Amino acid sequence: MLNLVNSFFSKGLREINLLNKLLYLILSFTLFLGLYFGEDTSGGGTITDFYSTFPAVEDPLNFRDDINWHFPLHYYFAGFFYYIFGSQFYLKLFFVVITIFLPFVFYSCLKIKYESLNKNNLFLFSLILFLLPALRTSAIWPNSHLTATFFFLGSLYFFIKWEKQKILNRINLNLILSLLLMALAVYTRQLYAIVYLYFVYIFFRKMDFKFFLITSTLIFVLAIPGFYLVLNWPKTLTLSFDSNLQNSILINASITSFYLIPFFLINFIFNKKISFKNKYYIITSLFSAISVLILSNYFNYNFRLGGGAFIKLSILIFNNLNLFYFTSFVGLFLIGILSKKNLSNIILFGLVIFGFSASIIPQKYFEPFILIISLLLLDTDYFKSFLKNKIKINLIFIYFTFYLLFAIVNDIYNFNSSI
Repeated sequence: MLNLVNSFFSKGLREINLLNKLLYLILSFTLFLGLYFGEDTSGGGTITDFYSTFPAVEDPLNFRDDINWHFPLHYYFAGFFYYIFGSQFYLKLFFVVITIFLPFVFYSCLKIKYESLNKNNLFLFSLILFLLPALRTSAIWPNSHLTATFFFLGSLYFFIKWEKQKILNRINLNLILSLLLMALAVYTRQLYAIVYLYFVYIFFRKMDFKFFLITSTLIFVLAIPGFYLVLNWPKTLTLSFDSNLQNSILINASITSFYLIPFFLINFIFNKKISFKNKYYIITSLFSAISVLILSNYFNYNFRLGGGAFIKLSILIFNNLNLFYFTSFVGLFLIGILSKKNLSNIILFGLVIFGFSASIIPQKYFEPFILIISLLLLDTDYFKSFLKNKIKINLIFIYFTFYLLFAIVNDIYNFNSSI
């Protein structure tokens, strides 16, 4: 049995211990169980999306923006394999099978980003993807969210490799593949365009002007199909932007806090080094509190259309939005801490907070997006120190395990219906 487990993994994973490999197999098996039982831990929305958009999978060449508000690449991709398999079940099985390889892609990115850290710690952390309800449901009920995540992680893999190079002023294969895969992510889910904007800033900062112009030209060429899509299917732009920024800022900050709180809480328990007399902390907390107080006066989002876990809990437990507003404050505060004296981080989080300004903002848009950008794109040593400690990673595992269990219980008893 042990030899069978070891032979299952490629040469590149020989440094991973047997316990982590077994955990990977167990978590992979839970995806197949989810497929068998029809798991939908997203609250029912993903099943609805699957069936309502399935005509686009059956006939992707007749894509219509009145039923599909996302860019159409996922439907071409899923439609190709549906044509081969000829069955919804086998299409879903195919997506589940490819999903079990997604943590490997994440792990490969982490290995490059944190090359000096223990590989077992990095692999263990990558397995958290199996615990994210939105990602699991997007695999079981094939969704553009999963397809875009594959392209996104693939793009970051080559982007990080490009950043690690000593000579950045040249157009090489890593750069080209990174831009191409990011374009594919955008043509699957247009919200990933905000990462493209972040890339442009990084290129402007790190490249000579000549190579920046060449790279920008390549980006423009890759963006041409996007202009065509928006002109022909204008509703795809409606999903990408909404003028009610007060709603977007508060919701995006609250959802972001859901993924950042466990890291800060665990680090505080271990280190206890946060000084509430720190001038930067005081200024950041005041700015966050004032922002929430002002924006809350104009908040008019329909919480029945998503908005994240905290807005649901706030209504369900307290029958008001006070908990939600508090988590919005926490989210802005933690973003401020991670962005301290770092313009790159400020721009990245600014794009997330303002760029995810859709008329409907479900939490699944941020899953695993926030974890990925926090670990792979942020210019900070905060998460590096976290990944050094296996106990901290185990505690994060416990947090997201409870998150998944609660989502499963909600799927069974449908607590959302009482809101």
